[in-house]
Amino acid sequence: MRGQEFLLNVKGSDKVFKFQARGKLYLLDASPSEQRALVSTVAENEKQYTAREVAGAKAARDLRRKLGYPSVADFKKLVTGGAIINCPVTVNDIQR
Repeated sequence: MRGQEFLLNVKGSDKVFKFQARGKLYLLDASPSEQRALVSTVAENEKQYTAREVAGAKAARDLRRKLGYPSVADFKKLVTGGAIINCPVTVNDIQR
């Protein structure tokens, strides 16, 4: 961080993002000459994992929804503490 600038190194190339103070907020000044989209898709992220790991993460997300969205810490306690009988979800699935 340099003053009101944020330096980001992307694939060996430095990008400088400038921020402007507006009251108590900071806004990113994305000038037209430097417009970039820094986006990663779900499909790209899933490629980093095996099919079993992706299925486990989806099962964990679905189970967490069915339980009413407990905190991650509480969800891990439910899974590891035996509160859910024959639970196929593991802590690793929750972390993904």
